[in-house]
Amino acid sequence: QYDATATFFVMGQNVNESTRPIIERATSLGCEICNHSFSHPYMSQLSAEEQIEQARKTTQAIEQYTSTPKYFRPPYMDADSTTHRVIPQIFVGGSCPKDWDSSVSVEQRIEGLMQRACDGQIFLLHDFEGNNATPEALKVVIPALQRLGYGFVSVDELFTLKNFTPQKGVIHKRVEPKEEI
Repeated sequence: QYDATATFFVMGQNVNESTRPIIERATSLGCEICNHSFSHPYMSQLSAEEQIEQARKTTQAIEQYTSTPKYFRPPYMDADSTTHRVIPQIFVGGSCPKDWDSSVSVEQRIEGLMQRACDGQIFLLHDFEGNNATPEALKVVIPALQRLGYGFVSVDELFTLKNFTPQKGVIHKRVEPKEEI
């Protein structure tokens, strides 16, 4: 509707034949599908083998319907040195208006997103059953930010457009604009 693409970080336990049409539609529109663990645990509370399994099972589930995910978003942004060492993907986070909390109104989500908007910002939003406030907020935020000159792209596109090489060992929440020489 708004000519905007995104990166969807999915939990492996939710990737199956019933969600296949959603995944295929997203990828056909230019969106990317990435890894958000299999069952959404606190990664640092798991053994290295359990962390590997969380990522591996999700990658396998995604690969049934689209390409291998390049990025990983740790649940709760919880990652320790083991997580960074054993998960092969680059880690991505973002700025979030607490949209997982049903007490945060549509208006508060709009305000939070508009206040955080800046060049290279990665927004972290949640898409789950019953969360109608985030889609309602986006109906306002996307056109408003587009009028201000912002574009909406996948994480991979953002890194490419900004000529940014993401690094292992950190959670990338924003791509800082490079200074002009």
